[in-house]
Amino acid sequence: MISISTLSGKGNVGLSVKLRVPYKMLSQETPAFEVTGKNAVLLLMDPQRFTTVPEEGLGRVASERGIIREFAEYYAQTDAAIRNMKRLLASCRQHGVRVVYTVLNARQLDRSDLSRQLQVSGLPIPVGEPTEEIHPEVAPACGDLVLPRGTYSPFAGTDLLARLRETNVDTILMAGMLANTTVAMTAREAADRDFGVIVVWDASASETLAWHDNMRTGLVGPLIRMRTTKQVIDMMEGLRT
Repeated sequence: MISISTLSGKGNVGLSVKLRVPYKMLSQETPAFEVTGKNAVLLLMDPQRFTTVPEEGLGRVASERGIIREFAEYYAQTDAAIRNMKRLLASCRQHGVRVVYTVLNARQLDRSDLSRQLQVSGLPIPVGEPTEEIHPEVAPACGDLVLPRGTYSPFAGTDLLARLRETNVDTILMAGMLANTTVAMTAREAADRDFGVIVVWDASASETLAWHDNMRTGLVGPLIRMRTTKQVIDMMEGLRT
């Protein structure tokens, strides 16, 4: 449910509106996707200390501003997301599905290499070796690709698209933080580039539970599907589409 306040001539009126998606009713059914080592890649977005450890990064800024309680739902989600990412990684590696990480990272100490949008935000984006910033529970294995970026979208800030084209990938498994911003943006951009996208929603976290629910409902489209970690593992094992 979304709470909306509207200003009328008689004062503020509070309305509760359930998210509706009539536009999606016009689309044909999303095609079935295969997930194999030949055609798929797992893209993990920002599974790093900056986004997942309450005492660091985003959490530290929230604490300094006295609003850390506003992030209680978010950090409950990140804990679950990391656990599910770990399961997802194990299955992908077992089935030969390639793994790509992309993490927020600045190479310049003054963060001048970040996009203007991130610079204006004032967020303390990590500086230095990007691999060391990744959460240890989902650390990269030998051969995994790690793409640091200074933008919200990895399609804007890295050579991700060229890397995917080189490997003939047509399906992207996607999970990470924040799901209602970075993951949602990247999913739509990937679909516009003709990739099938499977967002693994329980291996992702949005800033609130309401935003996460809205993301799950609103993001699904002709080339974008929502699946749980278990459902994706079942797809790799050939038990479902």
